[in-house]
Amino acid sequence: MVGGVGGLQATLAALIAADADLLARKPRSLSMREAAALPLVAITAWEGLVDRAQIRANQTALVHAGAAGVGYIALQLARAYGAEVFATVSADKKKIVEGFGAVPNRLSFLFRG
Repeated sequence: MVGGVGGLQATLAALIAADADLLARKPRSLSMREAAALPLVAITAWEGLVDRAQIRANQTALVHAGAAGVGYIALQLARAYGAEVFATVSADKKKIVEGFGAVPNRLSFLFRG
């Protein structure tokens, strides 16, 4: 993450001098595409739940599109903060969300359609 967050200007440069605290090695288990997408979805989920909603233990969180990129991270953040988490997913994506390792007694699914 070398810009575009926290008041820092973003960049499209091929090379850039960056603060080492803003860099991380790409895990081998992630593709380049996955590693490139993770900062955006994580920052979006963090800003919504932590910075704005100030999520904490014993709160209830509803995450729309729980099987999508931001939703997947939001589910984990809310659970990590000790909130009870509900997620909306379509019936065909229930197994995807279950595959995220959701704790069954902490996560309920609401279905549309």
